[in-house]
Amino acid sequence: MKKFFLFTAALLAAGALRAGIVLAENGRTDYSVEVRKDAAPNEQAAAQDLARYLSKITGAKFTVGTDGAKRLRVGTKAPDDRKPLRQHERRVRSYDGDLYFYGDGPNGAAYAVYDFLETFLNCRWYTLRGRERIPANPRPAFDEVNFSLVPSFLDPYIFSGTWGIDPQLTDDFSRRSRVSITKRGIVQIGPDYAHVPGKLVPPGAQYKKHVFLWKPYKDCENEAWFATHPEYFSMDQQGKRVPDIQLCYSNPELRRLLDEKYDKIIREEYQSGIAYLRCDLNDNPGFGGKTLCYCPGCMKLVEKYQSAAGPYWDYALALCARLSKTHPGIRLVNITYLTTEKYPEPVERMPDNFVLCFCPLNKNYLKPYDHVTNRQLLRRLAEWCKHSGNVWVQLYPAVYPRSTSILPLCANLRQLAQNIRVCRDLGVANINLEQGYPWYNVNAFNEMREYMRAKLLNDASLDENAVIDEFIRDNYGKAAELMKKYWQELEALEADEKVGLTWTGLNFGTFSYLTRDNLVRWSRDFDRMEELTADDPAAHQAVREARTNLDETLLSVIGRLPKTPEFAPERLAERAKSGIVPAIRKFTEWKSGDARERLVKYIADLRIANGVEFFLALSRTPRPLPAGAVREYAGTPLRMLPSRLLSSQTSNIRHIEPDDKAAFGVALKSNRDKIPEEFRFPTLVTFRPTGERFYVILRNAKFIKREELEKHRGEYRLYRVGTTRLYPQCRLSLHSVDVSGMVILGQFFKADDPERGYDVYLSLKLDAAGALWIGETVLMDTGAPCREQTVIAAAAAG
Repeated sequence: MKKFFLFTAALLAAGALRAGIVLAENGRTDYSVEVRKDAAPNEQAAAQDLARYLSKITGAKFTVGTDGAKRLRVGTKAPDDRKPLRQHERRVRSYDGDLYFYGDGPNGAAYAVYDFLETFLNCRWYTLRGRERIPANPRPAFDEVNFSLVPSFLDPYIFSGTWGIDPQLTDDFSRRSRVSITKRGIVQIGPDYAHVPGKLVPPGAQYKKHVFLWKPYKDCENEAWFATHPEYFSMDQQGKRVPDIQLCYSNPELRRLLDEKYDKIIREEYQSGIAYLRCDLNDNPGFGGKTLCYCPGCMKLVEKYQSAAGPYWDYALALCARLSKTHPGIRLVNITYLTTEKYPEPVERMPDNFVLCFCPLNKNYLKPYDHVTNRQLLRRLAEWCKHSGNVWVQLYPAVYPRSTSILPLCANLRQLAQNIRVCRDLGVANINLEQGYPWYNVNAFNEMREYMRAKLLNDASLDENAVIDEFIRDNYGKAAELMKKYWQELEALEADEKVGLTWTGLNFGTFSYLTRDNLVRWSRDFDRMEELTADDPAAHQAVREARTNLDETLLSVIGRLPKTPEFAPERLAERAKSGIVPAIRKFTEWKSGDARERLVKYIADLRIANGVEFFLALSRTPRPLPAGAVREYAGTPLRMLPSRLLSSQTSNIRHIEPDDKAAFGVALKSNRDKIPEEFRFPTLVTFRPTGERFYVILRNAKFIKREELEKHRGEYRLYRVGTTRLYPQCRLSLHSVDVSGMVILGQFFKADDPERGYDVYLSLKLDAAGALWIGETVLMDTGAPCREQTVIAAAAAG
């Protein structure tokens, strides 16, 4: 990023009399805003905004047209500017009393308008819901304007999370923040979501394991290639072809078929210029991260490229070489993670028409990329930047996705700011902001995060502390000082925290700083903040929204808190809802009548049923364990509700369903259509922030026969599935019987007795229809340590 500007503001001073440009004075202006009639829609909208905001700032009436004696010319280059524009550069220049707003690319001129309003007139656009700062200035005057900004990244965009929001709000905030919320200016052909080969060569509708990612692309919906050509799909270690892993990229017939599919997309959809076409792997690491396919041809390519994804690289590079000759404007895009995260070492340089979108999923999300716990990730990102000038980063702003709809209690802003700077310093060309944390999920500092990252993506050299201080001052009113103190304390505690934070965000009660004293003190600080903002509705609502994160954390660790009315679970739940629901209703104002109410209910179910209500159910006193259900132990049972990893692919938006027979009155109903005659579970997954990823502790420890469940149909019974120690960040995966099912166990970890062993029980039943229900997990203290050698390294890329 390079930025230069020269201006002198003069307000009712001697110097102002000599100013070359006086935009308004005494409620009058000589200027009108000029924009070409054939200008792009975003330039037209920016011109309207320029007139509207200048009218509001000065009290004079600015119009869009040619009626003014002087002009503010949007989309026209200054006559005296002969210097070529750099890629995505924006400029604002004065010439002969007029102002010119222009820039490179489809957004350059529009963004220059907001650069001017922000830099010269101190305007701010804080939130998508319309919180802004537009200061009064009756006589804005400048000797000269010569402003230039080359953004730190080419044209970053947020690629999801806005489906429930007024498109007009989305477009306006995108333009004003100068970070596309939609893919404005990015021409894309073919599937608009990643994991493309499985969409072009689908195995068939009957193979549902990955149907949420393999939804066939148009014209491929009725194809079922596994039935007729199983050789197109991965071979396992036993020599059997399987439909739900990857494709067999060494197969020449498959490669010809894929070429035909890509050529058809280009023939029907490509017009001219630069266009992006996705070409990446299915969302599956292959066989233990060792290979995509065990056939002899693929194994030779694994050896050739020294990469588990060798077969894919061989095909993708050949496709790049072919298209560079026939369609040089097309850029192939690869989501680089899991099996492809490690660079294929024998490749000296990636082709210029290959965009590598590095996806840092497996990181410690509490620390920046350059922290010691993320050393492997940083090495790999640096290696990609060394071998390609087209590296983008799929930047997750906090965690993605969440096991409920909430964030762990952390500020998580400074690490994000540092990640943006690290990307800039490594030479990352662009940032894709995968908005795994949707805009309508009111919580903690979400909107502050959005504002900060938009500012830093435009100019990574900015001090995030100053940006955040500005947001807090203008959005929390009289509570600003207390809110700033709360944010700074969280950031300081996170910097010292030894517990890692994974992409799933499973840290509800596990951070060491979530002590009883801190939680109680913060809660009472928020009481004071609400009192201070009682006469300021906007600031009061902002405080209530920030408080939801704390209240849900209080609910998740209710056993640590004093037994007082202020910490009653129902009170905490109602207060959290009172911060969430008004914000949801604000976001949905663009709808009306029944349509709005349905949308409000849907979002509230996503947001509240999987956050507030989940923790409220967890706070209940469970039914006593049946006599003789577990063997004799000295300690008190530790009991936890199952959950489900909530994501856009989860068909059931609720984690838990009412069930009077379950210990907590609710249970997780498996979303698998049928469980096998014999199944193995669970898998205990933990993450320790050593820089080397995830580990599996207890893997498929217990075989359970369906006939055993059939004997006791309709009633819950406890099944012992193994013994384990705990870690601050661990979950019990129920994936073999429920897509993304899990039980969060990390909050039971005892730092003063880390090797303590626990027997693990699951409460299961089959209902009358044959569906599996999982009521709870019970941990019983064995009174003895559990040996470290039970830890088995899980599959990891490379």
